[in-house]
This record gives sequence, structure tokens and C-alpha cells, in this order.
Amino acid sequence: MDATKDHGILEKTGAEHADSADDSASAHFEVDEHALPPGYFRSRFFIGSMTGIGLGLMAGVAGFAYAAPILSIINADIGPDPNIVWVALAYTLTSAVTLTIIGRVTDIFGRRWIFVGGAALGVIGSIICAVATNVPMLIAGTTIIGIAAATQLSYYYVMGELVPMKYRLAGNAFCYIFTIPGSGVAPPVAHALLLHSPNVGWRGCYYILIGINGASFLCWFFFYHPPTFRMKHGNNASLMRYIKDFDYIGTLLYTGGLLILIMGLNWGGSVYAWKSAHVIATIVAGFVGLVLFVLWECFVNLKEPLVPMRYFRNRGWDASVILSGLGASVYYAFAIVWPSMVSVMYGKTDDPMYGAWLSAFVGLFIIMGQIVGGFLGKSIGYLKWQCVVGIIIGAVCFGSVATCTPDTRARASALVSIGVFSIGWTEGLAITIVTLSASEQEHLGSASGVAGSIRFFICNYSIDGPA
Repeated sequence: MDATKDHGILEKTGAEHADSADDSASAHFEVDEHALPPGYFRSRFFIGSMTGIGLGLMAGVAGFAYAAPILSIINADIGPDPNIVWVALAYTLTSAVTLTIIGRVTDIFGRRWIFVGGAALGVIGSIICAVATNVPMLIAGTTIIGIAAATQLSYYYVMGELVPMKYRLAGNAFCYIFTIPGSGVAPPVAHALLLHSPNVGWRGCYYILIGINGASFLCWFFFYHPPTFRMKHGNNASLMRYIKDFDYIGTLLYTGGLLILIMGLNWGGSVYAWKSAHVIATIVAGFVGLVLFVLWECFVNLKEPLVPMRYFRNRGWDASVILSGLGASVYYAFAIVWPSMVSVMYGKTDDPMYGAWLSAFVGLFIIMGQIVGGFLGKSIGYLKWQCVVGIIIGAVCFGSVATCTPDTRARASALVSIGVFSIGWTEGLAITIVTLSASEQEHLGSASGVAGSIRFFICNYSIDGPA
């Protein structure tokens, strides 16, 4: 199967979605499947693209997960510098903001070179971090990694355009397998490099990232050939017209507002007190910026709005976006709480790797929930009720953790593992339903990019917001 044929398949399925009058997810299941020729799933373009997506996702989550557990050690080596907190902030801010922009831009102009470029930025950022001699250099490298991660964390809609809708749950489950070494075992990987490779140390995390991003880049470059700008808009379409009509003012308001708001939420209670002028001013300014952005998008006659507000009239999509954000926020909260519990209550001073592996339970079991839920979700059916049951099980388990003591390590480990497994199952279903419930499948990047940014914001507010 050649690249041109692949292009035609992808473009045809997008057009068929656009012509459907029923915006329910199930209405589209059979359309894509019938459009695919024999041997599609064995073609080098499909296998290579899926591999590139998986490797990119691995690099995207590992770009922060590898360094996060050992930031204090990194700071002691190339610092100390109080600005080390900006390593985490740089990744979060750039990823959250860029997700929406990438989704919209690639819907209009085509995805190929944006995602190839994202992988290239991942390589560049990892190299800068690997050779960093001071904290500002590490922050600069992490900023580039965060921008790259926005393309890599867009896996769910890029993959969604490669497979029939009935296989999107399984497709996401396949992608989640790649996150096991990138996120699930990140604490043991980071600590193992410090313990067993002292000459390499923390820089080994970024050496690994260079290799993963490099392999992903090759897959994107050689095998990913989605519809081009001409295929999207016709041979007579004017590239300059679309560039001229792009929503630059909306992009500026959105970028500035969300950046400043998330920065204020991250500063509060950590860098500055919640009552400080720095925190209050940034939160207020960010909120005002986002309000102006919404008003701009709603009341100005824009030919190519950054975020079409009609997306929010789809209640199924709204619910899925919020649920995916809440599920992810529960995970991130326990990713902070559980390692602290392990360190204080269940760690072994004579075996640092024991604590690292126990801390990894949160990441490992949420990924297992995402994988199992993805592969079994469609067979079980009733996706809404699967999400409801998953949330209930998670709530019961997490609430029960409050009964644990330093003498109940096994109970605490079991409750946390079952809880995050259930949340992972729910969150994996929800992020897939975001793509299934989008009424305009030909603009899947725009709807999914907005969903990704909202998900990031919910996580930040849940974890960093005032109690």
C-alpha cells in the first residue's frame, strides 16, 4: 500500500463523518471499517505510524516523569538554584497551552510536519537537558520538551484518525502500553541510574529520551502521511488566505490568559503564599484574559476561530472532557500523596529501590487500568456505566486509605492499586469518548486539543488550587 492510497483512505473517512447527520459515537462505527482496503493494518504506513505515536507518547510522559522524582538531586548537582521549581512549571505550562493550538493548526494546515517537528524538538530539548550545566539551561531544555510533548500527548486523536471508530478504545490501549517504561516505572528508572550508573547519573534520563525521541522522529518522518493542506481544502485552496484568516488575536488572548492563570495556581502555596500579590495578580490577570478570549470567540465574526464555541453545546463531549480531567487529577494527586506515604511510613532505609518500586504502584496500576479498559471496554459495552462504576470503586478505595497505619502496608498498597486501576480504566474510556462524541470528526484535532488543555487545567486546579 503506497502513501497516496493511505492519504485517500484517511480523507475519505473524514468526509464520511462530516456527512453523517447523527453525532452519536456509535453511528460512525461501521463507516470507517468499510472504507479500509484489505491489508491496511499490515501496511508499513499504519504500523510505522502507530509505532511513532506510541514512542512519542512514551517520550512525552517520560520528559517529566523521569526527572520529577530526582529534581532535588539534580538541583544539588548543577545548582543549588531556587528556580528549580520552574523545571516542572515549564513542562506543564507549555504542554497545556500548546495542545489547543496544535490541534487547531493541524486541522487547518495538515498534521505531518507539525508532528515531525514535535519529535525533532523532543530530541533537541533532551540534548539541552542532558548537557545542562546550570538550572536555567535545564529549564530551557524542559520548555522545549514541553512544547514537543504537546504533539506527543495528542496521541488519542492522531491514532483515532488511523483506525475505525470501533477500534479507538483498543488503539488507545495499545498506545498506553508504551507509557509503562515512560511513566509507570519512572521512579525506579531514575533511582536505578543514580545508584548503579553514578558516572552517568541523572543525565542518563535524558540520554534515554534522546533515543526514544529520535526513534519516534524516524517513524513520523518515514511513515506518517495524513491528508495534506490541498487534500483537506482542495487544489484551488489558497494557503495565504488561511494564514491571513487565522485567529491570531484569539490565540494571543488564550495563550496569555491560560499561561498566567496556571502559573498563578502553581505559585500559590509553594513559591509564594496564596495571599501574596504575585499569586492574586497572576490568577486575576489570567482569568480576565480567558474571559476576553471567550468573548472574542463568541461575538467576533471569525473565519477560522481558534476554539469554535459550538463544541461546548455537545453535552456528551462536555461530560467526557470533564471526566477525563477529574480522572487524571485524582491520579496526579495520588502520585504526590502515595510516594510521600511510602517515604514516611513504608520505606526501607537500607533499600532505596524498595521505596522507588512501591511508589511506582500509582503509575503502573493506572496504566494497567487504561490498557485493560481499552481492550475490554467495547466488548463489555455500556461505556457510561463503566465510567460510573470505575469512579465509585476508586472513591471507595481512596477513602479507605484513610484507615491505614504504618503497620498496614499491604492494605494501603492494595487499596491504592485497585483505586488507581479503576480510575485508569475510567480515564482511558473518557479520553476515547472525547474523540467518539466529537460531532465534527473532520475537525478532530480542534475538539481534542481543547479537551487536552481543559484536562491539564483541571489537573492543575485540583492539585495546586487553594484548599
